[in-house]
Amino acid sequence: MRELTIRREACFWGKGKKDTVYIEDWESNDAAFGTTPCRRLGEIGNGETKTFSIGEKLARVYVARKKKIYDYCEIPSGDGDISLAGGHAFGDPAFRFHGELEPYPQEERNALRKGQKVQFLAKRGVLLIFLALAAVIVCNLLITGKDFTAGAFTITLTEDFTEESERGFELYAVSPEVLCCVEFLPFEAGADGKDLPVKDLAAQLIEGYGFENEVYVKSHGELTYFEAPNKIAGTEFHSFFFPMVTEKGVWILQFATHFTDAEAYREQIFAWAETVEIQP
Repeated sequence: MRELTIRREACFWGKGKKDTVYIEDWESNDAAFGTTPCRRLGEIGNGETKTFSIGEKLARVYVARKKKIYDYCEIPSGDGDISLAGGHAFGDPAFRFHGELEPYPQEERNALRKGQKVQFLAKRGVLLIFLALAAVIVCNLLITGKDFTAGAFTITLTEDFTEESERGFELYAVSPEVLCCVEFLPFEAGADGKDLPVKDLAAQLIEGYGFENEVYVKSHGELTYFEAPNKIAGTEFHSFFFPMVTEKGVWILQFATHFTDAEAYREQIFAWAETVEIQP
């Protein structure tokens, strides 16, 4: 036996979800990826490093989410321990291994696959990749509005967003490139916060969040907002905050995206923020 160590790098996107690690095993039926039967090794979370005991044969290691979205890496035969690393790039639901090991001996792979036609499988893999890319293109062409509601708050985003549950947020929706979340801060009985101008409330929020002095309250049409860079788990993001005052409290709409995508999504974020409707 030898040890396989996998490090999943910390990432803001999908941080609350775990991936499952599998290894090729022709005597197991825990899962199958294509025509490759696999044995389940365990789960690995955001920022975690896990070690598993494995055999000494050549094998594929898969890291998957719901057995549908996955990446794999070939590990060579031998008795030496193996260390692998990877993670989720912002906007990519699949774990991706970093780097590659030495190419495996073709004859050993052929023997392990017990006569399977490797060339056919390779062509099938290329076809599946092509179909997946085509599906992504078609889906992007068919994007329509999708309403997300939390209590009195409703915002229209797109079908790309999926709602998740995250403690501390009334609404938490993620897409491949943008995160949208909503907080609600109720006014205490007798408080005069509801009488403050929204710009003053925004200034208080900037101070409360602990942002640096270069963060200022801004306006875009009828929207009041502020934006700030922030680093989460070592990755740089850019966030837009839109405070919205009601009689009962303040709704704080936040969008976050990778800092390199902030300018590309700026106008779209404003457009999404303008769709907000808050019931009395």
